Formats: sequence, C-alpha cells, structure tokens
Amino acid sequence: MPETRDPNEIVIKVTDGENRSFFCHFDREPPHDLRKVYEYKIIFTPTMGIMANRTKAAVLAARTKIPETVTES
Repeated sequence: MPETRDPNEIVIKVTDGENRSFFCHFDREPPHDLRKVYEYKIIFTPTMGIMANRTKAAVLAARTKIPETVTES
C-alpha cells in the first residue's frame, strides 16, 4: 500500500470477491487519468496450514509492535 496519500489523487477501492481488492488511484483533475493500481489480498489465514518463511517474518515483525500499539484502559 502507498506510504502516504497524495492529495492530488482520488482513490477508489474495487472489491473482487471476499479476499481480493484493488485500489485505483486517479488524477483529481479532469479527465481523471489513471495514475496507479495497488492490489490488496489475503495471503494467509491459519486454516491454510504452514505459512511461508517470508510471511512468518512479517508476522513476527508485526507481533513485536503490539505492545506499542495497544493502549491500556
């Protein structure tokens, strides 16, 4: 996904089934030319079995950030 949103773009999410979608970025000025398209999809759920090493590394990195993002009530 993009790191920051460009204020000169219009972003429209297009869903293709339950596990996949696309983010289409258009120029805000007419004729609204296409700038880029990002794909978002689910690549792993526990029911899929053993995760790939690359996915496992991403999960471990995310897990280390949990204490920073959880706020105490």
